[in-house]
Amino acid sequence: MLLQTEKLSKRYRRSSGEVFFAANEVNLSIEAGQTAGLLGKSGSGKSTVGQMIAGLVKPSAGRIFYKGKELSYPYKGEERRKIQILFQHPEVSFNPALPLIKSMCEPYKLLKKPAGEEDILKDIEKFGLHREHLHRAPMELSGGEL
Repeated sequence: MLLQTEKLSKRYRRSSGEVFFAANEVNLSIEAGQTAGLLGKSGSGKSTVGQMIAGLVKPSAGRIFYKGKELSYPYKGEERRKIQILFQHPEVSFNPALPLIKSMCEPYKLLKKPAGEEDILKDIEKFGLHREHLHRAPMELSGGEL
């Protein structure tokens, strides 16, 4: 099992003192190579579950396992590098004042990967992007390109 949750929950307290669950006892399992999606109504907790799995929000209860190892918040090491989240609005992930290549260098450097234009180009071409995309500002790219 690549990723698994057991009774993953996040509760909040409203200003009135009322407790509510953004996610309540979520169990899921994802095998290596498998693609999974969370479906549900607006406000049903999909983003909260994703943020807990990515280590961005601390669960109120439950457990998360990665490659059989229970994770603890905040993530460190391999888990921090390997478990990521892509938000619905990718344009907020990029500095609007910089060309795409400048923003893309950051994660390469964090992962200690070569961050030259040719290195990044090799990766983005897999997604139908080209050299000219690297030199555009985020506002000059479509949501899909971002």
